[in-house]
Amino acid sequence: MTMTHTPLDPLDALLDGTAAELDLPQALHNAAVAYYQEVGGWLAEDAMAPTGRLLYPQGSFLLGTVVAPLQGNDFDLDFVVLEPLEKVSITQADLKARVGGALIRQLGLHRTYPAANATCSEGRRCWTLTYPGLHEDLLPSIPDREAPPTGILLTDRQLTTWQHSDPRGYAAWFEQRRQPTLVFKEARGRVETVPSWQRVKSPLQRAIQVTKRHRDLHYLENPDDRPPSILVTTLVALTYAGGSGVLDTVVHAATHMVDHVEHRGDVWWVPNPVQPLENFADKWAAHPLRANRFFDWVQALRGDLASIREELGMPKIVKRLGVYLGEGPVEKAAEAYGRSTYEQRASGLLSVAGSAATLGVGGAGSKLRDHGFYGG
Repeated sequence: MTMTHTPLDPLDALLDGTAAELDLPQALHNAAVAYYQEVGGWLAEDAMAPTGRLLYPQGSFLLGTVVAPLQGNDFDLDFVVLEPLEKVSITQADLKARVGGALIRQLGLHRTYPAANATCSEGRRCWTLTYPGLHEDLLPSIPDREAPPTGILLTDRQLTTWQHSDPRGYAAWFEQRRQPTLVFKEARGRVETVPSWQRVKSPLQRAIQVTKRHRDLHYLENPDDRPPSILVTTLVALTYAGGSGVLDTVVHAATHMVDHVEHRGDVWWVPNPVQPLENFADKWAAHPLRANRFFDWVQALRGDLASIREELGMPKIVKRLGVYLGEGPVEKAAEAYGRSTYEQRASGLLSVAGSAATLGVGGAGSKLRDHGFYGG
């Protein structure tokens, strides 16, 4: 595992490294891209496909915020299947059946391809292709003519009306949040290819991964009540102003993310920033306890971060952080950090600046003596 950068704050380094350990491994990323490309080719070649059918990635896979699943489950990656049809020409059920039929039909025709080892199953909104180590959710959709150019309408077996969304518009918005200094002339650009594997993640992406893992462990006994990743991602991104490390970004998010949760009458709302008709907290109306547990979790996140910052000594910090983010990833991050500091110390790059004993890289100060912490 390669550290994304070498933060000055050891706790920041541990959070950064832990998030890197939770990321989608390179081998699985390569496999996911290969499967995605094969399935996209099949759907385009389908004899019953309408002209202009489009497959593109969405969610954490596109945003670079994937987090390893707990308890040996598969990585969950999301994609959109866009059928260029008008809403008046097809029902939700027929659209769902059309896409599912195409997938099942093409799987039967391409048994010599690696992606054909997948099994196909139907969910509430999507079709799922399951491979070794990961599964890909394919979401049937049609263009939303009331939200051009990238708005889409989704199917839902439990709802009678079409559901509004805009994954490509959201991806452009997230990119602006990730790099606030960038100015996009076209806020909703086309995002149909999988972005290249990012070796260096922004503090926002790493903070989202850390926050999602804390959520996973906090809700371990009640996984159905945990807030969805898109809700967490949106709230953390809304609090990010750039220029901070992972630690400061997570702390700021834990303090201010509830400021962006709206209460409209009797309904809780976390609107999609690019499609206000989509409510990322829509399930709370049918399950009010989930809202209460969300606010309890945010409070726990703030308290846990505060308790970590009060620990003295790296071994105690690592132990406490392991409780909140998982022992394995944290210990691996600590070992990587230890190797990194040892190598810098050996090369004379790590120094103590004055009497404040603040870690610095390449700055003036006394060269640190060797010690035996993690890999030293």
